[in-house]
Amino acid sequence: MTIRRTQRGSRPPVSALVPFVVAAVAWRTAASQEVPKLLQQALVIQNARVLTMADSSFAGESPAGAELERATIIARGGRIETIARDPELPFLKRVFDAEGKTVTPGFIDVHSALGMSTRTASANVMLRSVDGFDRYATRALNGALRQGVTAVYVSIPGAPGVHGRGAIVRLQPGDGPEIGEPLVADAALEIDLGSRLSPLARIKTLSDTRKRFESARDYREALDLYEEELKEYEEKLAERARAKEKEKNDKKKDGKPQNGKKRLAAGEKKSAPAQKKKDDDAPKKPRRPRYRPEYDVLLSALDGEIPVRVEVNRSDEILNAIELADELGLDLVLVGASEAHLVATEIPEEVPVVLETMPNTAAARTDEWARGSRETASVLSRAGRRVLVGSGARSAGDSRFVAFHAQLAAPGEDPRVILRRLTADAADLLRVAGEIGRVRPGLRADLVIWSGDPLDPASRVEKVFVGGKLAYDSSEGER
Repeated sequence: MTIRRTQRGSRPPVSALVPFVVAAVAWRTAASQEVPKLLQQALVIQNARVLTMADSSFAGESPAGAELERATIIARGGRIETIARDPELPFLKRVFDAEGKTVTPGFIDVHSALGMSTRTASANVMLRSVDGFDRYATRALNGALRQGVTAVYVSIPGAPGVHGRGAIVRLQPGDGPEIGEPLVADAALEIDLGSRLSPLARIKTLSDTRKRFESARDYREALDLYEEELKEYEEKLAERARAKEKEKNDKKKDGKPQNGKKRLAAGEKKSAPAQKKKDDDAPKKPRRPRYRPEYDVLLSALDGEIPVRVEVNRSDEILNAIELADELGLDLVLVGASEAHLVATEIPEEVPVVLETMPNTAAARTDEWARGSRETASVLSRAGRRVLVGSGARSAGDSRFVAFHAQLAAPGEDPRVILRRLTADAADLLRVAGEIGRVRPGLRADLVIWSGDPLDPASRVEKVFVGGKLAYDSSEGER
């Protein structure tokens, strides 16, 4: 095809380029597996000290290779592709030099109210925190990003009882001002056993919670019985249909009129139709139990499909929650647990404990915090229990302090253990270790570049990437 030019060096008309555009689109469609990757700009972080968080106190992984010096991270399509010393770099790339800096996975707040601007006064199992997450609460969300937090488990602050389902949200920037992308919409069933209530009210809350699960079991048994009766009903119908067909064929063979119809003689009048006789032997169709969607949610917890996070603080409530979970076979996570140090050895080793930050002043502490201790995390750790720390569900902006909370909850603890709780251990608890929490090929590129060691008070967050996209840059100032 010849393209004419009207003047020397002038551009061809747009219409003349149409065939080439069509051919390029066709080529891209034919090679759809290769072209998108070639056209994607890669994120490259060079010369970094990388704390991969490859070891985990939950997963029992080897710490070998957990720290890499002068490494290069290549991420594309939102996920990490390579971590190596001198890898071959892609053609399309955006390079960040991290000489003398440290790279970690983004922090994960395992108990937060970030982006949750409202409270509910009722205990409703159908409530979902993912529906109440405000993606446009940018001040609070950016505040968390500036401190290296890239994912949060958001709870529904609500009334005592079974009050809904929490969600895991990654602080992925959108195309506009919005921030937040659900990673798991229904991450756990939440129960509050009413630490703030009177003793009688707490007993009633526990009893009502047990009854709700028992009702869900009864509902499933009723459904199972209905399915059995329905199957039996359909078999009886089929058997009756076969019997009638056989009777019809037998009459046909005997030469009798089909369908029991009598032929009229000449001049004979047709008599009035006889009233149809009621078939008392016909099988009765069973009635299906009324659909109860809230029971489906409770049954998913009974079947271990989602964990159950029980918010308790007092030692007796902690033991009640453990007994309830053992009785019902629930995958229990204790949340709050300000008196867990008093019953540390009675908490099963497989039950994680998510601690909240204690109120700073004695005047602010209510009864359920009265016997709380700054040593709770250390006591639980020495007892071999699984400990994590979240910012809590009291304030929608506290996630930005989650690293400080984790250090405050475990004074004198090895900084690497605290860092692991905020990353790998948090991902293991939330069942998203295959997505976030570590710097590993195949996982999401949720990365933080620190000026120094992450838990050194003198260090600061310089850059945050969520899904390989730059979400915060200290050089650009606050949003």
